[in-house]
Amino acid sequence: MRFYSLFSSSLLAILLSSPATGVFAQIPPAEIQEDNWSFQIQPYGTLPVTTYGNVGIGNRSVEYQQSLGDLLQVLRMTASARIEVWYRDFGFITDAYYVSLNGSGIKNSGPILNASFQSDLTFDQGIYDFALSYHIGPKQGWTSENFPIFSFEPIVGVRLNAITTTINSTLNIGAVDFTFQKSVSQGRTWFEPMIGGKVALQISQPIIFWARGDVSGFGLAGDEDLSWNALAGVDWWANQNISFTLGYHFYQITYGNNNMTFNESLNGPYIAATFKF
Repeated sequence: MRFYSLFSSSLLAILLSSPATGVFAQIPPAEIQEDNWSFQIQPYGTLPVTTYGNVGIGNRSVEYQQSLGDLLQVLRMTASARIEVWYRDFGFITDAYYVSLNGSGIKNSGPILNASFQSDLTFDQGIYDFALSYHIGPKQGWTSENFPIFSFEPIVGVRLNAITTTINSTLNIGAVDFTFQKSVSQGRTWFEPMIGGKVALQISQPIIFWARGDVSGFGLAGDEDLSWNALAGVDWWANQNISFTLGYHFYQITYGNNNMTFNESLNGPYIAATFKF
């Protein structure tokens, strides 16, 4: 028994001092390895107080201007979300926005023959961003760092625009009880380069002020092709996994190619919730 105890002690000492044991000792704990990766899912929405623009198909065009109340009456569907995947300071960002409107347009009436002319616009618009980013500065969010914390994230990628429009024209001549209707449709889907960036300033454990912007198109995908976003807001972190955002959003797109033109501007409050894991 004394020999067995001496042998066991010697074997344990050899294992603890062996190179293989040293390698295993250098492997970081699981929780440190998991900290290298982070995922953020952010459903968001913009409440446009003003939306205006014009759409042209061939020789037909419709101008529109909608308040938030008007927009809700013609809104068929909208959905938007932003997903960010980070490995240490390197990030991949996907941002998807979709809206479908029906019935926005203009109506002109005149006293001649009791006639009226109405153009109604239907359009489906999708904006899909795919971008790379790099985080410069200390990590922000639910952190124990000393405040204030400043960071910057340049963004470079591509934007996919998908737009389908329909103009429904109706001519009504009440004096002779005559109605004439005609519809024209057009659609475009195109990729374009995008650049942007985000700056953020965290002043306390739950509060981060930030501003983000991007520009895409640069006239590369049409006779006219330019779109941009500008957002600013504040994040409030409820805990290390959930934050809520309140901000303001400006957006504009100008596009024209062949028989189609599409111009849109909107601005309004921006709200979001972020789930980080």
